[in-house]
Amino acid sequence: MRMTNATMYARVLASDAGCNGRFFFGVTSTGIYCLPSCHAKKPRPENTRFFPTVEAARAAGLRACKKCHPDDFARGADPVLETIESLVGEVRAAPQNFTDARAIVKRSGFGATRLFELVRLHYHTTPADLLLRARLDTAKQKLLQTRAGLAAIAGEVGFESISVFHDHFKTFNGLTPAAFRSLA
Repeated sequence: MRMTNATMYARVLASDAGCNGRFFFGVTSTGIYCLPSCHAKKPRPENTRFFPTVEAARAAGLRACKKCHPDDFARGADPVLETIESLVGEVRAAPQNFTDARAIVKRSGFGATRLFELVRLHYHTTPADLLLRARLDTAKQKLLQTRAGLAAIAGEVGFESISVFHDHFKTFNGLTPAAFRSLA
């Protein structure tokens, strides 16, 4: 079913993500084209044009919005997911670089609520739990690969005290760090 310009404009005003890919809209006053779900300032109707593809919008002399990334959407990429995956990779690779969940939020560039929503959606956990598990996984590797003391390992992976390290390690692994090391 073909949508009228009035219907498409109403979907733009509603930031309807369900219409993403069905059409793209361009703003002639700014020279930008967007997804219908874009949360940028809404254009006036007389400055709005509609396109079936990003190629058609580019052919009209418009450039892609840097907020909603319509080109990424059109090629099937998800820049938000890519950002979250990269951030989670950083946390898992070097948990000691993040003092707490606030540091993860700051590094992400998203607000706290948005980051929690994205991490929960894609990883079924919270940033704080993600950080804790990354610290414990890194500690397990260090326990098996080095002869460093428990206090040194706890500090290296980002725990503030050996007692907190010990409690979390035992809760998640069923063994104390020393008992875990003795299994190797």
